Amino acid sequence: MKNRGIINLCKAGIAGLVILLAAFNASAASMAYGFIRVTTNNVEDLSGQLSITLWDSSEANSTFGATLGTALTATQVLFTIENDVGISSNVSEVYFDDGLLGPSVIHNSLGGTTNFTGGGASPGNLPSGNTVSPPFVATEIFSADAQGNPSKGVDASLDILGIVLGLGGYADFAAVLAAVDTGDLRFGLHIRSIGEEGGSDSYVSNTGGSSIPAVPLPAAVWLFGSVLLGFGALKRKA
Repeated sequence: MKNRGIINLCKAGIAGLVILLAAFNASAASMAYGFIRVTTNNVEDLSGQLSITLWDSSEANSTFGATLGTALTATQVLFTIENDVGISSNVSEVYFDDGLLGPSVIHNSLGGTTNFTGGGASPGNLPSGNTVSPPFVATEIFSADAQGNPSKGVDASLDILGIVLGLGGYADFAAVLAAVDTGDLRFGLHIRSIGEEGGSDSYVSNTGGSSIPAVPLPAAVWLFGSVLLGFGALKRKA
C-alpha cells in the first residue's frame, strides 16, 4: 500500500510539473530560435551558432535597461541576433517577411561591436529566398544592414544586434510567438566572410514546429529539483 501511495504521489507531481511548464511557455516573455541553411555556397554550415531571440517589451526593458536608450512600449517587440562564433562569419543582413510594424529601429549597443542601419538592407530580399517553400519575401523597411562589412556585422560571440519592431497585425507578444512557431512569421540572415573561403550563405529561421527554446526556466527547474528531492526523501522513508 505504501508503494502504491508513493507511485500515485509521483504521478501527481509529474502531472503538476507538466502543467507548470505548459503555463510558463504560454506566458513566456522571451523565446529563442535557431536557423537552417538555404544555400550551400560554403562547406561550413553555421546553423549551430546562429540564433534570434524575441523579447516582449517588459522583458527587454528589464534585461537591457539603459542600453536601449528609450524604453520599449507594450506595442513593441525586441529581436536580438547573435552569432556564437566557432566558424568565422559575419551576419551582414537581417530580414523579416511580414506582419509586424516598421520601420525597424536598430540598437547597436546591446553587446560587442556592431554597426547596422535599419529600414533597407541591400540586397532588398534574402538571397535565394525564393527557393524556400513558401518563398521568403522580405518587407524591406523591416530589415537591417551592416555598415562597414565585415568588421561591423555580428561576427563575434559578444556581439548582440537589437532590432525593434511594432506588433503590427499581431494582437500581443503571444500571437507573435504563435506566428513564428507555425512558420507564418520568419526571419532571414545573410552571412558573409564564412570560414577560410570567405563566401556567403543565406539562412532562414528554423520554425514551423522546429523552434529551439533557449530561455532558461528558473522556476520550473527549481520545482523539478524539489520534486526529485521529494521523491528521494519518500524513497528513504519507504
